[in-house]
Amino acid sequence: MSKVKWVEIARTSSKVRFEVLSEYLNDKGFENEVEFLEVSPVDFEVHFREAMEKYDSIRIGSPFGSQLDTFFHAQDSEIRFLGAADAVWKKEGEWRLMSSNHFGLRRIIHDIGQGFDFESSILVVGAGAGARVAVSVFVKYGFNKINITNKFVEQANDLIADLRRKYFLIDFEFVSEEKLVMLPGTNVVLVNTTPLVIGNDLLKELYYFNFLKASGIVIDFTFIPIDTPLVMEAEQIGIKTVRGYEVSSWGDMAWVENCFGLRLDREEYCERLKQKVSKIEFDLTPFLKE
Repeated sequence: MSKVKWVEIARTSSKVRFEVLSEYLNDKGFENEVEFLEVSPVDFEVHFREAMEKYDSIRIGSPFGSQLDTFFHAQDSEIRFLGAADAVWKKEGEWRLMSSNHFGLRRIIHDIGQGFDFESSILVVGAGAGARVAVSVFVKYGFNKINITNKFVEQANDLIADLRRKYFLIDFEFVSEEKLVMLPGTNVVLVNTTPLVIGNDLLKELYYFNFLKASGIVIDFTFIPIDTPLVMEAEQIGIKTVRGYEVSSWGDMAWVENCFGLRLDREEYCERLKQKVSKIEFDLTPFLKE
């Protein structure tokens, strides 16, 4: 079998994560090579169509996860309903969409979700593809009250309007940045799908956890650094946390199985990710609680 070539297309690449994955696959005897394309939203379509001619599989990064359904009309009903994908792979000559993050979060919740209070609400931070994934997973697990907060109000309102068309009898509510500190402690899960970047001041409003039950769980999709301020602040007060690399490890193994038919050791791969990410220096000073 010839060497498999795959690519990630994103505005900012996940180079560390996918280089670890490529190396892991090579170590297991599956010859592969990964490349990275950092593109602007204006140029995404051109690069995406070119990639479909050149590569065996494509990973899709932010902010393009909600745009893929415009290229594929005949797709799995779950992906169409979800409205988000992060991978494109070919089966029997036909390109298919999948959401590795959706699979990863499902597995995480399956492992830790016993004893959830489904009468409680959850708080989702963000309004992109990651937020769609979080909503889908938690609705399937039985939650019917979902709060959504986002820096950009219009983007959040558009997401909520779309979700209300898809999910009946689910109570969606937008919570502005100013109102976060006034939320009662009725949320049992916090899912952060927004990046740790300068300008995302919304994260600092979360560090007080006034909105979260003492028995709650914090899930941070952030991949680098391994210990975000959100995770560290939560653990300091005894709140259970799930880090981004843990969600990613499940999703990557699902992608490998779907694309290449390989079943590999998720725990071993997860440990590789952890070791790699933990060595990366990251200045947290601008993001710490004031």
